[in-house]
Amino acid sequence: LVMVLLGKAIELRAKMWIEEPPNAARLARAKGQSAKTCEEDFALLGCEISPNRDGGAISLLLWGDSFARALSPALAEYSRESGTGVHLLVKPSCPPLLGFVPARSGASSRPNGACRESIHSVAMHVERNRSRLSGVVLAANWPGYASTPVSSGRVMYDWSGREVESTLAISTGLGATLDLMDRLGLRVLIVGAPPAFPFEVPACLWRGSTRCFVAR
Repeated sequence: LVMVLLGKAIELRAKMWIEEPPNAARLARAKGQSAKTCEEDFALLGCEISPNRDGGAISLLLWGDSFARALSPALAEYSRESGTGVHLLVKPSCPPLLGFVPARSGASSRPNGACRESIHSVAMHVERNRSRLSGVVLAANWPGYASTPVSSGRVMYDWSGREVESTLAISTGLGATLDLMDRLGLRVLIVGAPPAFPFEVPACLWRGSTRCFVAR
């Protein structure tokens, strides 16, 4: 009996992993909407996800770091359903903060000059294309740039290269970004970072551990 129950449990567990989730078809369609050129070119100035590829169509702008990039399948689905083009302006490790940048990767005491150039380019792009935009979505790993009990004293840099305490830089830089959008009359949606867990979630759930718990 024990062996039979164990076999059924293993069979059920395997079925849960093999079967497609209910939204698999939607995700597949979203992936299809995200053209190869968009997948390849997003790290430059940006790319378009548009159902009709009409260069004059009104677009929604997604601006942020690599965490923002994770929203592209959902926005591709939105583009397909609404007919609204979606323009991605995404650069890894570069939050949409006017006037401030994090440290350059691998050089904790030097500002990220490429990020500064990207932010400036995006701001200019938004101003030039205001008439084509319906709104802007800002998304980033916001807590990853801020000081925390684990990483106290973390700093960012203003565009002149001076160190600024990270939480002050985030609040001031985000305020400047929102001021720009307000001046241009654009609606803004700010998306928070997804939750972070101190363990590997799939592995923990697989083991069925009672330790798979994080306080709200």
